[in-house]
Amino acid sequence: MKKNILILFFIMCITTIANDFNKIDTFNLTIKEKRVINNTEKEKIYSLKSILPNIIIQEIMSPKINKGEKHIYKDNEKTTYIPMFNQKNTEKYNDEEFYIIKLIKDMKNINIEECEGNICKINDKIIKINPETLDIDEIIYSENEKIVFSNYEITESGIIFPFLIQIYDGNNIISELVIEEAFINVEIDEKDYNI
Repeated sequence: MKKNILILFFIMCITTIANDFNKIDTFNLTIKEKRVINNTEKEKIYSLKSILPNIIIQEIMSPKINKGEKHIYKDNEKTTYIPMFNQKNTEKYNDEEFYIIKLIKDMKNINIEECEGNICKINDKIIKINPETLDIDEIIYSENEKIVFSNYEITESGIIFPFLIQIYDGNNIISELVIEEAFINVEIDEKDYNI
């Protein structure tokens, strides 16, 4: 789950790089995620808030058993709060989580004009850009892993944002993220990232 949260954050940030990434300081999203695990579809709804480049807040809204669970990534630490047990745990990022956040920070410096045609390379990732709209079409992590973006819309703040994200393992969709609400450059209250 930790990996998926940070991958989602990475996805949300990188998809706007071609057009509007440098215009985003904060976001507040409501996401419906459908995942296929062992041929069983699971659904989760959560809010994802961020103060770029280094604070991520995820709060579970559904399923009911996880409602109110909070994951906060801040200052190289992850704090998890589980209300069912009134339990709080803080730990350092693992290398993979920290690496993804580092990528996000580095992406503010990417210049779309330095891409070759409709292809950008960031570390070992290949990013395919729609040459007409400059929206991200997909990110290829490896031969078997890719993320496809669609349903771009203009948010209230005028930022172009993808509202459908599909994560593939080979030819199979393993996760689908539907952005139900997106608020860009909105105030994030300090109480949201403290437990």
